[in-house]
Amino acid sequence: MRERQNDRLREAVSLLQDRNKERGEGTLVPAADRRVTVADLLDDLVRHYEMRRLPSLRTLRAHRRALLDLDARTRKPSTEGIGPIPAGKVTTARLTRLVTTWQRDDVADATINRRLTSLKSAYYLALESDPPKVFRVPTIPRLDEHNVREGFFEKGEFYAVLAALPADGLRDFVEWAYWTGMRKGESAKLTWAAFDRETWMLTLAARDAKSRQAAVPITVEGRASRRARRLPAVR
Repeated sequence: MRERQNDRLREAVSLLQDRNKERGEGTLVPAADRRVTVADLLDDLVRHYEMRRLPSLRTLRAHRRALLDLDARTRKPSTEGIGPIPAGKVTTARLTRLVTTWQRDDVADATINRRLTSLKSAYYLALESDPPKVFRVPTIPRLDEHNVREGFFEKGEFYAVLAALPADGLRDFVEWAYWTGMRKGESAKLTWAAFDRETWMLTLAARDAKSRQAAVPITVEGRASRRARRLPAVR
């Protein structure tokens, strides 16, 4: 009986020492929060995007795969992935290790920052939920971005490329995007119902517009494009 009591006492002392160490490191996790993993937070964020029908859902899913470091063939996380880690125990040092792994794989700094931004969004969503799933958001590193896009097509260069494209609809699609400034995904989702013949305005569903701009005016140059010239006739 005394030996059993001594064993329980040693276990209690060891547990207390572990908790004090975690408190000192700032990684102490409340008991109710210990089962919530980073993967759980990312899954909640995916469902949140699905519910709001956000156009960046596909990008978020790619960020989730990268943060979990899923094997492309087995779909299982590797040792570098942070998915299985309790959300309350993620530290800046652990995230820095993940970032350096990505850098060794030549992932662009801007892409790394976008992945970390998704992780931060997952934490804040969990923090603001009722009841909260986490009680703190770790300090998440951010890199200086040096891969800024440089160089743009001059008008003559654009028309040279346009002339080389096949006239099977691709040429019209590219010309439309050039003059309206619409993204590929936005243009691909257009329907005739979005076109107002009187004002030459396009009204987009907010979920289909990444910038959340609901109305897009068709410029004079855009009206002259082949695709725009077909609009009144089809209407």
